[in-house]
Amino acid sequence: MDSPFHPDMTLGARPKRRPVLLGLLLGALALGVGSTTAALRTRSRPVPARPASADHFFSAERIEAELEEDESKAQRAGLVLLSVVLFGALGVMIVRLRRNATDLERALVSLESEKRVVEEKRRELAALNQSLETRVEARTRELSGSREQYRVLLETTQAIPWEMAPGRHRFAYVGPQAAPMLGRPLSEWAEDGFLERTLHPEDLADARAWLDNLSTDGAKAEIELRFLSASGQPVWLRAFASTALDEQRRPVRRGILLDVTTRHVLEAELRSAQKLEAVGRLAAGIAHEINTPVQFVSDSVHFVTESFTGLASLVESFRRLLAVGPEERVSAVQAARAADEAADTDYVLANIPQALASSVEGLDRIAAIVRSLKQFSHPDGQQKSSVDLNASIRSTLTIAAHEYKHVADVSTDLGEIPLVTCHGGELNQVLLNLVINAAHAISDVVEGTDRRGIIKIRTWHEGSTVLICVRDTGTGIPPKIRHKIFEPFFTTKDVGRGTGQGLSLARSLIVDKHGGELTFETELGRGTAFLIRLPVEQGAVPVAA
Repeated sequence: MDSPFHPDMTLGARPKRRPVLLGLLLGALALGVGSTTAALRTRSRPVPARPASADHFFSAERIEAELEEDESKAQRAGLVLLSVVLFGALGVMIVRLRRNATDLERALVSLESEKRVVEEKRRELAALNQSLETRVEARTRELSGSREQYRVLLETTQAIPWEMAPGRHRFAYVGPQAAPMLGRPLSEWAEDGFLERTLHPEDLADARAWLDNLSTDGAKAEIELRFLSASGQPVWLRAFASTALDEQRRPVRRGILLDVTTRHVLEAELRSAQKLEAVGRLAAGIAHEINTPVQFVSDSVHFVTESFTGLASLVESFRRLLAVGPEERVSAVQAARAADEAADTDYVLANIPQALASSVEGLDRIAAIVRSLKQFSHPDGQQKSSVDLNASIRSTLTIAAHEYKHVADVSTDLGEIPLVTCHGGELNQVLLNLVINAAHAISDVVEGTDRRGIIKIRTWHEGSTVLICVRDTGTGIPPKIRHKIFEPFFTTKDVGRGTGQGLSLARSLIVDKHGGELTFETELGRGTAFLIRLPVEQGAVPVAA
């Protein structure tokens, strides 16, 4: 900052030109001293001896007078010069002092002005500080109110807030609405081992892995888990969570829990209703499939019954032949021969085994249909079980035979696959939907012609995954609707032929319920292939974000 004083002066410093004045004074003193010294030296010089003559005496006195006069003049000149120098220096000093006084006065005025500015700024700063403190206090009250309002709002909803420290599977905080949801007090939620005691055994390992793998970058993750209430009933909870940093910059896991038990119950009821709807839609075909073997079983039984009447008469004739005497044997033999011709014994003996075999085949066919229908319609339990998917495919083809047998031939390539832990009834529903869709797609191609399509079903496994492919030679899926086929209620079929729920339900069961994949490949005019991928062992399934 530039000094407000004269350029040659600063506070607490001497003027820069004082050394010059001091030099002038010293020079004047030196000059005066030099003149005086010279005069003294002149006076002290020895006077030459006076000659004897009067002229010489006159000359010596004259010279001495001149010297004294010169000395007096020199002294006066030195004093005059010294006075001039002194007065000049004194004038310069007076001018500098006046100038310094002026500069000092200006500096004092400037300091006073700056003091006023500083005081004004200090008052402004104090007012601003007071305003900031007031605003901070008001904002703090607002935040406290908002936090309390948010807490009250959150804790009065069905969403349960929770917090858990990383590395520990124990709740550090859980909302009060958690207590009535499972019928367990909040103190029990905060205990070590709570998850181990209350999580469904099938979901525990998946829950641990999900918690341990939560990303530290704040990304959110979801999972659906089954908790056991105090009464032992399963309660489905959907967990949302992310990892954040607390006030001490330590990572914590925070999220909410939502009770989705009602949704699972409704989904189960919907699946059951759709399964019964499918069975009802197939009822006419199933009745026809049962009626055909029943018809030839009935015909075979009638044939055996009628044949039995003739054979009974023949047996009776032979019995009488054995009981009569020699005189009546000829007539008895004739009667037996007539009974044999009447019973058409050769024809009956040749066809009864075939009729009985047909009856057995028909009954086996009926039994297979009933078993398939029973297996298809059997409700799934809460827990998954080991299922033979090849047997499920055979049962599904039996149930859906009336849908495809008039338009397509079925080819199966069922490989050796392991048992899959799943809900068998739900997978039967998926397979039925895919087979019926394939039959309808082929029907649209061959209708009005004598051609037949092909439905090919293949199973195989790759590592810990089982794959099922259902391929048809139908119309294919147009490009503009391929992205919609898994949407609920989307269908291209005529009214009464489809509800638009088949593929949507299939994808929900395979992907969301069993952690698998359902994809398709299609070519317009060539057909479509749906591919199912299922893990052999399954647990709780993380939900896609």
